Amino acid sequence: MKKNKGLCWLVHHDTLIEYCYDYENRIKVIKEAKSSNEVPVRLYEMAFVKGKLPDEILKTSNKLQKAYANYKKTDNRWKKADVKWQSAVHKAKDEWQSAIHNHLSYLKKLHRKERPKTCWNGKKLVFRKSPYFKVSH
Repeated sequence: MKKNKGLCWLVHHDTLIEYCYDYENRIKVIKEAKSSNEVPVRLYEMAFVKGKLPDEILKTSNKLQKAYANYKKTDNRWKKADVKWQSAVHKAKDEWQSAIHNHLSYLKKLHRKERPKTCWNGKKLVFRKSPYFKVSH
């Protein structure tokens, strides 16, 4: 079975690493909704992380996924659950961001190793002409 969710590089142009819930759908959205000059760069950059990630990254990612999963289960109790969910997600996001910050140097090196033709400038994707990507019209 083909992998369709997990930690990925650059699911969105301004986030180096995040959990992708539906990889195939994200590819579809990129192809249908993004500028033609962005598509090849985005498709190259968005990839599942292959290398070993620090335990803190994995632990905080799991916490964040659990917080999101719990949120989805709160159908009729939404308003009451929303307060709890927001608190849990904000806390998990803060921990996730802290973990990213604590390991940013390592993550950047790992990303550069895994995506050597990167257009990531350290903060976001830079959509420029590149000999690595052909833009089809």
